[in-house]
Formats: sequence, C-alpha cells, structure tokens
Amino acid sequence: MQRPRTIKFTVFSDWLCPWCYINQRELEIAIERCADLPLQFEIEYRPFRLNDALSDDLPVNKTKLMSVKYGADKWAAMQKVLAQRGAQLGITFSPEPKMMQTTRAHRLMLKAWQLGGMQLQQAFAKKLFKALFEDGQLAGDAEVLSDIAEQAGVMTKDSALDFLETDECQPEVEALIADARRKGVSGVPFNVIDGKWVISGGQTADVFVQIFNKLAHCEHYAPAPVKAHPEADQCPPSLLTVKGANGNVGNGVNGHADIPLNGKVNGATCPLGNGICAAS
Repeated sequence: MQRPRTIKFTVFSDWLCPWCYINQRELEIAIERCADLPLQFEIEYRPFRLNDALSDDLPVNKTKLMSVKYGADKWAAMQKVLAQRGAQLGITFSPEPKMMQTTRAHRLMLKAWQLGGMQLQQAFAKKLFKALFEDGQLAGDAEVLSDIAEQAGVMTKDSALDFLETDECQPEVEALIADARRKGVSGVPFNVIDGKWVISGGQTADVFVQIFNKLAHCEHYAPAPVKAHPEADQCPPSLLTVKGANGNVGNGVNGHADIPLNGKVNGATCPLGNGICAAS
C-alpha cells in the first residue's frame, strides 16, 4: 500500500472577508471527496490584514462604507452574488452591518495552533466563521472571541479574556502579516500548497479535487496547471478591490511564509472575476 503523502496547506485569510468562509467550506468538501486518495492534509491558517485603518475597538457600518465606495446598487448586487454562492454550501450570510479590526481573532487563531495544532485551530476557525458571517458577530469583540475559544476547547472564557488583555502573540501576528505582504500576498483567501503552488480566491471544491488527484498520482511534486473555475464569483470586499488573472492555478509560486524560495509570490494566479478580498 502506498504511504500517504502529507500535503501542507497554508491558508492566508482575514476575518473581514466572507470569501475566506467559502474557501474553508469548499476545501473541507474537497478533502472529504478525496478520502480514498493516498493523501493526508495539514492545514494551517495564517493571518492577513486587509484594512489597517479599522479600529480594534470601534465598529464601523459596513453597508454604509461599502455603499459609499461602490454605490448602493452595486454593493447590493455584490451581496446577492455572495448569498447565492453561500446558499450552494449551506451558508446563510448575515447582513454584516458592522465590522472592526481582526487582530484579536488572529491572535487567538495563532494561539490555537500553538496549543493544539491543526485540530484545535480548525475547531476554532469553524466556529468563528459561523459566528462572524452567519450570526453577525464582530471579529474584534473580546466577549465573542472568548466564548468561541471556550466552545472550541482552546481555553476557558476567562483565560481567553485575560489573553486578549495582553499582547501575547501580537508580535508574531504582525510579523506573519508583514512577511506575507513582503512576499506579495495582497488578497485573501490565498492558499499555498507545500510552499510551491497557489490556489487563490473563492474556488470550488472541484478545483481542489483536480489538484489533489494530480498530487496523489504524479511522480514529481509539480502538478501540471489545472484550469480554475471559469465562473468563480466576485467578492464583496470590505477591502476595496476585486482581483483576477488568467484562469490557471498551478506551479507559479516562488514564495511562502516559511519557504522564501525567491522571496516573492510571483505568478500566483486565479480566474478573472474570482472571489477574493484585496487589501486596501
């Protein structure tokens, strides 16, 4: 029997971006569909901050802010696209009337990884995604975050509140964000496979499955490029632009938070109109 190959998935995300929730769900579905392949997965979430101007403590009205930027009609249309994509995955997005800075959530995500690796971080992430994007909670609310930390088994609520009162994990989060930007990451979701290949934006499970099949059966670690979903939806960013490229995903990446091959993420590709939140 072939020994399973471990696929390292590094997922750069921000808790402002609903397409990161889409990405999490599609990746989860793809892994379930590939249960018979000689693969095992290690998934680590890494922080990215899409909007440095947001306050840690004072929420802003998201609908008002985005309507001013895009126009009310366009913003409503973008929300409709997101709602349709979410419905396909059993996600009912809340209106998200307010938003605030996500650094506290990133700190707890990193702490979950430090305490329990992928299993604990995934448990926290799933509950946090639902709380933020379906229940309309705020990513910077210490009470909300500490409740979720306790529910996910990261730590007790009181311990989480105490943790958030300190600056523990803050330097590490800032360093990881700076390193990602230095290597060229400018939008999320941004998935790096084994430090070599990128899948960016709100891809479908089918795209992940195609790539996993190639990784399971190729002799070398560089699968041929796979055609990305041609109709991947646009993102309603809190963060200001929608990015797209040439429709291929595959062997075009020269950088990673841990593996700075050439020090830069060059050629990372996603389809035109693909759902991705871009930094302001």
